[in-house]
Amino acid sequence: MQKQKCFLEKESIWIRKKFDEAFRYLKIAYEREPQDEVLKKMTFVKLMEAKVKNVVSDLAELEKINKELVLQCKDIFFSTEEEIISSQEYGDMRAELQYDGSKDFDIYYEDVEHILNGWKKEYRECMNQNQT
Repeated sequence: MQKQKCFLEKESIWIRKKFDEAFRYLKIAYEREPQDEVLKKMTFVKLMEAKVKNVVSDLAELEKINKELVLQCKDIFFSTEEEIISSQEYGDMRAELQYDGSKDFDIYYEDVEHILNGWKKEYRECMNQNQT
């Protein structure tokens, strides 16, 4: 159990750093060439980060730039989230990825990694088809 807790804490720190990094790079891009599309991505990063951290997102900085666009992004984000959560596919995925304690955590993690690698492969194949 201690091994699982340590892993989850490290994973949480890694995820938070990735959100910070993504936002930082998007902010640089926006400063170089202000475009609504980049501002949308910045807003979605902040909303996803808040969801992961289980806090209310701080969008004040972005709302100063374009409040209407940020509000549109929030609406899109929450309606999409609701649609996803209510889908059968999401329920199946949660059941598949939920750790129930019935097997060793290392084996569970290997199973999850296998699933994620399959998704990555599907994504790459889809992207390759779109490029041709």
